[in-house]
Amino acid sequence: MSSLDSIPVSRVMASPVRTIRQNDTIQQACKTMIENNIGSIIVVTQSNEPAGIITERDIVRHLAEKPISFAAPANQVMSKPIVTIHPNGSLRDALQEMQSRDIRRLIVVGNDGKSMMGIITTKDIFRFISRNESVSSAFVSEEMLARDRDMAESFSTSLFDDIVHRRT
Repeated sequence: MSSLDSIPVSRVMASPVRTIRQNDTIQQACKTMIENNIGSIIVVTQSNEPAGIITERDIVRHLAEKPISFAAPANQVMSKPIVTIHPNGSLRDALQEMQSRDIRRLIVVGNDGKSMMGIITTKDIFRFISRNESVSSAFVSEEMLARDRDMAESFSTSLFDDIVHRRT
């Protein structure tokens, strides 16, 4: 039986990470997200170090609170600082970090804390759990879902999405 403590995020993370530069426009960020069917993009410095993240929510929130031109630089809407995890960090560590900070994504970085190796999302983790019977039974038997309603709802939604997409 596999435990979330024994599975490194490097096994589940997506790579390469889609990025834009700080001076690229918000429109370019949106276009890149649409073209790659992703819900976020990492904003990097000139030396390719992560400076922030732009999510679909960030854009919607900015439009609702203080409208901004789509020609404005991406760094005007990005969230920062970036929250990271080491590739050897466990899936449990990733979920706990995301849950404690109320975020859905972590950047996987090397030992230097700057070089991006990948990105991991709650959706990636829940999809991995749902596709691996030994992991899902360990996950459920640990009563993690019963203790945390938000995590249970996220897992259920991801599982449902996965089932629907497998059938189509």
